[in-house]
Amino acid sequence: MLQDSEIAYFITASVVLLLILLFFFVYLVVINQRKLLEKRSGVFESILETQEKERERFARDLHDELGPVLSAAKLSADKLKSLSGKDPILVEQVSRLHELLDLGVRTIRSTSYALMPPDMEEGTLSEALVELCNRLNRAGETNIEMELDGLPNDLSNASALNIYRLIQEVISNSLKHGKAKKIEVLSFRTDNFLFLEINDNGAGFDSENQSQNLPGLGLKNIGNRVRYLQGKFEVYSTKGQGTKIKLKFDLDKLP
Repeated sequence: MLQDSEIAYFITASVVLLLILLFFFVYLVVINQRKLLEKRSGVFESILETQEKERERFARDLHDELGPVLSAAKLSADKLKSLSGKDPILVEQVSRLHELLDLGVRTIRSTSYALMPPDMEEGTLSEALVELCNRLNRAGETNIEMELDGLPNDLSNASALNIYRLIQEVISNSLKHGKAKKIEVLSFRTDNFLFLEINDNGAGFDSENQSQNLPGLGLKNIGNRVRYLQGKFEVYSTKGQGTKIKLKFDLDKLP
């Protein structure tokens, strides 16, 4: 018959394996989506639609299926902790198990949000961007400021979602490649044109040198989405002096 400490070790190992499988699955999804984004622009609209449907399906599966499983496991860990008595090894293992389950629940929530932000379903683009900003600021690694003026409230879901993804991608690049500590997101409207500007104080790169490898696939993804929205974008960056990205959209041409 298994001892309590052996049961705790088994549960801990199972949770660790579950988290590893979750991260690996998310990695495969992201890689597959990035490959889709490199397809020819003539079929990009259908690719985007398929990509967003897969994001939404995966986000809902995480939230509705795996989330409750981990929450139930947390309750079992709490019960096991109350039964562990004064055995220091068992108490330590159960506490560690509880921490891993907490990590799993937080990972599912953040991954689900990144794939399909709930505010995009029930609120406006501005509200979704503010929530994105707040979530990143709560992480404490950088300071993101947003001044959002002129964002229409009547954009189609496709337009709103792609503008959101654009800003999300730029911020991700700033954090991942530029190691930025401060990011500023601005929007304003002139006549029937919407302008967006994202500035960071990160490492920057030589945007004048077209022969160099631009950071990751981020700028290629941004370019694809901008073309889908029939807009324009410009990148200004110097090594050691941060990066500025400007986007311009004709509201009459947005899908």
